[in-house]
Amino acid sequence: MEKEINLNKLIKIQKLLSKKVIKEIPNDFSPKIITGVDISYSKKSNIAVVMAVSTDISGEKIIEKKYFEYEAKFPYISGFLGFREVPYFRKVLLSLKKKPDLILVDGFGILHPRLFGSAAHLGVIIHKSTIGIGKSKFVGKAEHIPDRPNNWAYITFNGKILGAILKPNTGKPIYISVGNLIDLETAINIVIELIKPVHRIPEPLYLADKLSRELIIKINNSLTS
Repeated sequence: MEKEINLNKLIKIQKLLSKKVIKEIPNDFSPKIITGVDISYSKKSNIAVVMAVSTDISGEKIIEKKYFEYEAKFPYISGFLGFREVPYFRKVLLSLKKKPDLILVDGFGILHPRLFGSAAHLGVIIHKSTIGIGKSKFVGKAEHIPDRPNNWAYITFNGKILGAILKPNTGKPIYISVGNLIDLETAINIVIELIKPVHRIPEPLYLADKLSRELIIKINNSLTS
C-alpha cells in the first residue's frame, strides 16, 4: 500500500523554502557551463530517465552529459513537481565532472502558486543559479501574447511580475521564470541566446529532453520485445 501524501505538509515546506529564493545574480556571475535537466517517463512502467546535458554559453558545444534510470515513486501532482523530480535532478547534477554555472529546468521557478516550482526548489536545495522554462501556461496573466520571434511580455500573478512569456523561433510560446540566484531580465536574455532557429527551447534543455525521450523509447521497446 502506497504511503499517503500529506499535501498540507508539502505546502508548508514550499512556503518556507520559497523565502530562501534569491532573485538576483551573484557578484561573480559569469556562466560558462550551462546545464539542462529533464526527466522522461515510461508510459508502460514506472521507469524514468533523468538527463543532464551541459554545453558552453553558446549552446553549440556539448561539454558533458549524464543520465540514469530509476523507478518513479512520487506521483504527478500539479504544483508539487519539485518533490517528484528535484531529488533526481540533484543526483544527476552531482554526477557531473564539471559543475554547471547555470541550470535550465524543464518546469517553473517562482511562477507558481506558492512561488516555488521545481526550478526554484532545485536552486534553493543546491544553492545554484537556475531558470525555470515551462512549455504550457500554469498561473498568471500575460501583458499580451507575443507573436514575433524573440518578443516577450511579463506575466503577473497576484499583482506581482513573476515571469515572462516568450515567442521562440518555432512552435508555441514558452514561459520563463526565476529559479534562484538570477533576475528575470538576465534569465530572458540567456534563454533567447540559447534558442536555436529550429528549436523551441534553449539548446541544453532541448538536448536533455531529446536524449531522455530516446532512452525511454529504447526502454519501452525492451519491455515489449
